[in-house]
Amino acid sequence: MAPFLSFIMALSILSLNCNGIRDQSKRSGLLQWLRSLPVSVDVVCLQETHCVSVAECSSWFRSSGFDSVVSGGSSHSCGCIVLFRPTVSLVNSWCDSDGRFLQCEFSYCAKLFRVCCIYGPNRNPARDLFLDGLHSEIDPSIPTVLAGDFNSVFDRTLDRFGSDPSDSSRESSASLLSLFYSCCVLDIWRYLHPNDSGFTWTRWNGALASRIDLFGVPYVWVPSVSSCDIVPCPFSDHCAVFLSVDVPDVVPPGPGLWKLNTSTCLLKLLCRGPLETKLPEITYQNCHEKGHLAFNCPSRTTSQENNTAETSTSNEQDNQPENVDPASERQ
Repeated sequence: MAPFLSFIMALSILSLNCNGIRDQSKRSGLLQWLRSLPVSVDVVCLQETHCVSVAECSSWFRSSGFDSVVSGGSSHSCGCIVLFRPTVSLVNSWCDSDGRFLQCEFSYCAKLFRVCCIYGPNRNPARDLFLDGLHSEIDPSIPTVLAGDFNSVFDRTLDRFGSDPSDSSRESSASLLSLFYSCCVLDIWRYLHPNDSGFTWTRWNGALASRIDLFGVPYVWVPSVSSCDIVPCPFSDHCAVFLSVDVPDVVPPGPGLWKLNTSTCLLKLLCRGPLETKLPEITYQNCHEKGHLAFNCPSRTTSQENNTAETSTSNEQDNQPENVDPASERQ
């Protein structure tokens, strides 16, 4: 574990496509189910609620023990709701006008983070356009959790059942991957279960199944995730996805000076090579298949150009050709 991170207490977030909760008895059953879970959930992201307004949402959950924020849909489609307990404080919220996107900024133990509740269209090209349009709505410099029903998968072989895995004509995998990459988040369930087949939606007859309900967790949170599980829910045709994470607090560096061991400057390898070293850039490519984060190092050609004088002098003294490794490229 990185020494500059300290962990305080676990934050729990649950995401569920509830397939409409206009019926009062269904809402009551859903709330009772939430209370029966072994862990008290701090934030609940609900998609396809069929809630139409802020006033209606407030009346639904007034005595539930949750506060609520809504992106209203219609009485028969869409509608995103985020429920949250007093353990977190709402700072701000943003939503679209279609009931498909709701972003909340919370304060938790004096730390800011955001949660996006997302309900993707179930057909293209609407789904690609929707996912591509989210890039500008999300600021990756603030830790942001993506949660919801994306109606698409990363890998048809692992995340779909009963359909042709090679038929990607109606899929939005490229747009989904681009969204997660630009937001600096990771498909955390696949990261923790690299080879498992788990599904969050199943057709009534069992002929088709898919894992379209996802959690995207910020890269900096990944080491502190305790668990991410698929949980059956009796009040929906979707399973819920549950996330538990010990929210990290970045401790600022203390006073002091960094001292260079000057003896390392005498090494020929260091003297002849580029003096500037760039940190590896974290990428999302294939991490859902490999089960780990992938790293690519940017090109160091700029460093070589800046140090032409030093390297040429060293080459003249050594009278040997310099071997330079090819720069790695982003894939």
